[in-house]
Amino acid sequence: MIQNMKYLLMSLFLCLSISDCKPAKLIENKPSITAELTTMYRAIGNKCHDDVSKNFDHLASKLLLPKFRKAIGIERSSCDRILKRVIKNKMYTYYFVNARTKYIDNTLEMALKKNVTQVVNLGSGYDSRAYRFHKKYPRVSYFEIDMPHTINEKKKRIKKIYESLPSFVTYVPVDFNKQSLFLELLKSGYNKNKKTFFIWEGVSMYISYNAFKNVIINVKKYSHKGSMLVFDYFIKDFVTFKIKNQKYAYSSKRAEKIGEPFTLGLTANQCKSLLHKNNLSVIEDIGHKGLYQRYYSTSKNADTARVNPWHRIVLSKMIK
Repeated sequence: MIQNMKYLLMSLFLCLSISDCKPAKLIENKPSITAELTTMYRAIGNKCHDDVSKNFDHLASKLLLPKFRKAIGIERSSCDRILKRVIKNKMYTYYFVNARTKYIDNTLEMALKKNVTQVVNLGSGYDSRAYRFHKKYPRVSYFEIDMPHTINEKKKRIKKIYESLPSFVTYVPVDFNKQSLFLELLKSGYNKNKKTFFIWEGVSMYISYNAFKNVIINVKKYSHKGSMLVFDYFIKDFVTFKIKNQKYAYSSKRAEKIGEPFTLGLTANQCKSLLHKNNLSVIEDIGHKGLYQRYYSTSKNADTARVNPWHRIVLSKMIK
C-alpha cells in the first residue's frame, strides 16, 4: 500500500511539473488525468493560502478522486508540508494555476455583474465555477465541453455531491478529433445571440497555430457583441528556446518524454493582432509579474511564490 502511494505521488509530481499535462484531454478511452491534476492544484490553493492568495474553489477537493486526496494529504497534512512538496518536486506551474484560477473567477464575476447570461467552458475538466456561482447568479446558463469520458466521469462526481445533475449546466461531450466543437455547442442549446463568457484554460500551448486561430474565428462567428473570452498562452521565445530558462527546459523535456510536447508559443502582438482581426479587443494581457503582484506580493506566501515567466493570460471582449 505504501509503495503504491509512493508510485502514485511520483507519477503525480512528474505530470504536475509539466504544466498540467493538458494533452491527456485528447485521450478518447478514459477520463482526463489532466483534469484531475489541475483540480488537485486548485484544492491545494484553496487550503494553503491566506485570504490574499487563496483561490475560492472549495469544491475542488470534493471533485478529486479519494486516491488523489490521499496522495497530497489534503485532509490530514499541514499546509507547510504540502507546499514543501510543491517546491521539492518541481511543481513549477502550481503558483500559476492558483493565480489563473483566481483571475478567471474574478473576470467571470465581473462579466456576470454586467449581465452576461451564458458561460461556455472550452475544455471544462472538473471545473466547478458553474456550481459555485449559481446561487449568486441563478439566471446564468453554463455549457461544459470536454471529451466524452471526462464528461461522463464528471457527471458521476457531481451526482455524488448534489445527488442529481443541475438543470443550469449543459454537458457537451465532444470528440475533438472527429467533431466540430461549436456545431456540437449549437446542437446543445447554445444561443449565439446572447452575451457569453468563454473560458479556454490551459489548452493553447498544446495545439497548432491553425487550431488556435480557428477557435478565435469561431468565437467571433458564434458570439454576440459584448461577449468575452479569457485564455492563457505560452510566450513564443520560451517555446523556441530563444530565451534560455532552466525551469522551462525541464518542463519541456518532461513534456516531450511523455510524447506531448509544447507546440505553440505566441507573442503579445500576435495575440492582439489575431483577436483584433476577429473583432475582439484586448482588455488585459497579464504576465508573471502582474500575476505575482496581484495575488502573492502582499500574502504570507510572497517569499516562496513563483509564477512561471512563460505564462500569460488574456482577457478580451467582442466589440462588433
